[in-house]
Amino acid sequence: MIHARGRRLLPAIVALLTVGLGFQPPARGAVLRVALDGSEDFTSVAAAALAAASGDSIFVGPGRYADTHVQVPAGVSLSIIGNGDAGSVVLARGLHCRGNGAGRVLLESITVDGGAPNIGLLSLSRLAKAALYNVVCSGGGTCPLIISCDSVMVESCRFVNNNNVWGTNGGGLSVSSCREVSIQRSLFANNRTIAGGKPDVYGDGGGGLWLNVSAGGAASVSGCTFVGNEAPNGSAVTIVGAAEVFQNTIVRNRGGVGALYVVTGGADVYANVMADNDGYGLLEDGSFRGVTCRCNAFWGNRGWPDGLYGHRDQWWGTCGQQPDGSAEEIWDDPKFCDLDGGRYGVTTTSPLLPENRGRDIGSCTEIVGAYGAECEDNPPAVTPMTWGRVKARYGAAGSGR
Repeated sequence: MIHARGRRLLPAIVALLTVGLGFQPPARGAVLRVALDGSEDFTSVAAAALAAASGDSIFVGPGRYADTHVQVPAGVSLSIIGNGDAGSVVLARGLHCRGNGAGRVLLESITVDGGAPNIGLLSLSRLAKAALYNVVCSGGGTCPLIISCDSVMVESCRFVNNNNVWGTNGGGLSVSSCREVSIQRSLFANNRTIAGGKPDVYGDGGGGLWLNVSAGGAASVSGCTFVGNEAPNGSAVTIVGAAEVFQNTIVRNRGGVGALYVVTGGADVYANVMADNDGYGLLEDGSFRGVTCRCNAFWGNRGWPDGLYGHRDQWWGTCGQQPDGSAEEIWDDPKFCDLDGGRYGVTTTSPLLPENRGRDIGSCTEIVGAYGAECEDNPPAVTPMTWGRVKARYGAAGSGR
């Protein structure tokens, strides 16, 4: 279960993207159907997209489609929806939508797999609105790109096993020059980018996610899981610009100076758990002093040699420092249900749950991380013993045998 309280930017962004913009298939638009066996209107998604009028919806039947380029006509609002779960509808060579700044695109319940190497896995650019729901992006040689879109929503998506070797930021997903962005309840796992090779390169990297918010814009990243990603900088995620980053679980990301890398002022980082990452769990560029941090949990991160703003080798920066030097950090074992087995929920006695923090809770009233209690603590196994065996044991101990 994912809990999220204390949000400021997220409600406005979600309302803007869903209710006000109407990402559900328009009631009066035509429905175009695609099936590989020729039983419907089209046999390719690309052909259906070119034939669509603004407001139409494309329903895609199960199968693996080899379309090389899905082009949404400039200014057109279009929904592309898989007819089934995301794994049953696969666009095997990527999906690319480029508008003229006025169109809207909704992608739902599809997998984008592989992608043409010289084009990329997925790209959405110059759209007024872009939304991804229950979309899987996997196996790309470049990361999925969302560029120069006014408003973006990514919800319940999975970005896995993408290996960006083109030297660009972002291994699992790159979002750049967008004004309103909401990324929530999504998984970023085992993605990689080679960008950010120098630790002091400003804002580079982002093994799972790279997010650069336009000046004057706002973003939120919440309830997401980042695991097994790799980059020289920001191995899990790099955030540039004003964003709320809260209630995310960031574990076992590799390479780089920090797992969560936050640069420039205007970011609010709270109620995240960062555990067993290379480098620092959180790296915040202390030169800006405009980032706020509180109620984050750190455990088992490797860190780098502590400098002026180092905190127990777990995070580095000036954000969140109260007059008493405390940012309400949680330093105790998170008590994951099974970190090795990929169960990132926590036990009922975890310090990530506010009811277990006692009098030290302060203003840290949220559940920390993307998951709540999902298992019980396992008590030590009890070995039954007879009274005679008990006496024999203690007798042997007392006799020196």
